[in-house]
Amino acid sequence: MFIELIDVLRCPADHPPSALVAAFDVLRDRDVESGMLGCPVCRSEFQIRNGELWLVTTAMPAPATRALNPDDDAIRLAASLDLRSETGFAILRGAWCALADRISEISPTHLVLLDPPLNTPRGPGRSIIHAGGTVPFSPGSAVAATIDDDERAYALSLAVKPKGRLVGPANVALPRDTKELVRDERWWVAEKENATAPISLSRRTNP
Repeated sequence: MFIELIDVLRCPADHPPSALVAAFDVLRDRDVESGMLGCPVCRSEFQIRNGELWLVTTAMPAPATRALNPDDDAIRLAASLDLRSETGFAILRGAWCALADRISEISPTHLVLLDPPLNTPRGPGRSIIHAGGTVPFSPGSAVAATIDDDERAYALSLAVKPKGRLVGPANVALPRDTKELVRDERWWVAEKENATAPISLSRRTNP
């Protein structure tokens, strides 16, 4: 897991957002291979194992497969999210994680795979976080994000900085505080505007 993510991670428990305290066992370059993150508020402890952060004890069931073309759709998604910067990170959630390999080949932006399908492989330029449906990031910390369903749309949009990009399926409503840029029968692309409410990390956050 990319070490610079730790500063923007927040405890997913049901209390006011809290930064996490880190203790590392194995650190290679800028990636944490094993260690622990702890919450000073609720005293929860979260393990980093084999480079993956576990905010839950078991991974979520694999999401429904979306028809995605690893080549054409990865190029399109990288362009839609404007992934040209070497700084910052973008969130791919759920089924969108299937495009991570190809995007990492063409984009310098670090990718966070949030609740990816089971057995998603690790790789350079990406971090895997198992969050149990929560969105454990401070507001405005990501440069872009993909949205997978209505239930977490607003929480994901709040995690994106103003003017950052969001992409979601055509059947998912745009969360508030976003402006639609383009749409077709499959996806919409939107731009984040200034948030009007504090972020909730709960999976129950609705647009």
